[in-house]
Amino acid sequence: MSSRSLKIAFHSMDGAGHLNACLGLAQALAKRNHQIIFLLNSANAGKFSKYGFDEYLLKEATKPKSEDISSPEEEKQENPVKKFAKMILESGMLNSKSSIEKLKDDAGMKQFSTVLVHTVTAFEPQIEQALQLKKPDLIILDHFFVPPSILRSKIPWINLLSGNPLFPLNSPNLPPGGSGYPTDGDRSKWEEFRCLQAKHFGTLWMESQRKLCEKFDVVLTPENDPFIESNTFPRSPYLNIYGYPAELDYQDIEPLKDNFASVDTFCREIAEPFNLPESFVSKQTGSDKMIYFSMGSMGTIDIELVQRVCRVLAKTPYKCIVSKGPLADEYHLPDNCWGEAFLSQTQILPLVDLVITHGGNNTTTESFSFGKPMIVLPLFGDQYDNAQRITEKGFGVRFEPYSFDDDELLAAINRLINDDQLKQRMEKIAKRIADSNSKEKVCIRIEQLVDQNI
Repeated sequence: MSSRSLKIAFHSMDGAGHLNACLGLAQALAKRNHQIIFLLNSANAGKFSKYGFDEYLLKEATKPKSEDISSPEEEKQENPVKKFAKMILESGMLNSKSSIEKLKDDAGMKQFSTVLVHTVTAFEPQIEQALQLKKPDLIILDHFFVPPSILRSKIPWINLLSGNPLFPLNSPNLPPGGSGYPTDGDRSKWEEFRCLQAKHFGTLWMESQRKLCEKFDVVLTPENDPFIESNTFPRSPYLNIYGYPAELDYQDIEPLKDNFASVDTFCREIAEPFNLPESFVSKQTGSDKMIYFSMGSMGTIDIELVQRVCRVLAKTPYKCIVSKGPLADEYHLPDNCWGEAFLSQTQILPLVDLVITHGGNNTTTESFSFGKPMIVLPLFGDQYDNAQRITEKGFGVRFEPYSFDDDELLAAINRLINDDQLKQRMEKIAKRIADSNSKEKVCIRIEQLVDQNI
């Protein structure tokens, strides 16, 4: 343990996966007597204070009066996770196109980048004020852009990646992040995807970061440019941390560089108690086995897709817990299902036998933490990579979310939930993760980093 208590500031994008990953690491650091402060969207107020963490609230810019034609009800601050999900739906990223087709049709990514830049611009003066006021010893950031004030501050900062590690690793020995290509696949396809990614994605990201820095008078140099080594994801010169179970990780192909570290999962502890409704628990369905179905806070915005999967689940004899998402009130579940808008995932996973998921990184790594096989229906981004890695390592199967065959999905559900050998494999992995203490080890690495940069 560090000889002194450190003051550590966290800042993240509004997506649930990003926020939850930060929470998991913050909890591990707090157990080592470090003071945690979250710089977060004011619409998320209370998300971290209930765990005993300080919050410094950042306010988004309001619309100019000429644009503001909303009703009094709409003027109330919208839940940022719901707002983020709506943006994903409106961007056109949720469709049947392949990963490379979506990369070519970059309109959605441009819209996504524009929204992120707008938010960073609104928060930037407030973040600078927070750093001057709170004087943290370290900043931990989970974001696609680095706020210019962090680069100006000279405070050591860590890049926390809550997604699949292919993006920050960005190695020619590995498939490009977001492709969903196999690790033993056709490398000419890797190169085609990587070139398109640099053209449509990398250039946009780097140019947006440069403009942000110019706007706030921060000069980018080879020493502080977060995109100097990777055109797809920012890297910290100090330390970059990602969460991915050793059984899925790519270190068997690409060893980590000195300024990288990994944990098996950022899995967080939940403050509130959780119990399933007695009416659901006591329901007779023909089997005592249970399924958890979640397309994530972004994917559940597509309620037609969620309902289609639920119609398949209705044909099974299993009880099914469904994370309904921000539009929960707009549809009903079959008789063998129960769900709510947002569920305590880490408290539900120990109860189930199979997970059906979009393949978001938090759900993937947390499912591994509790030893659960997965059926993955990836929608975009690193979800393709997680789906592919789970399939090629034999921990589950991948289906295309907009073109799957109902009978094939039903057969996969029945096969995986009754596969005793796979169950034993996953249980051994869960025990290894519990015994590995990987978050504790990365906390020590973080403490050493601060000591070296005093």
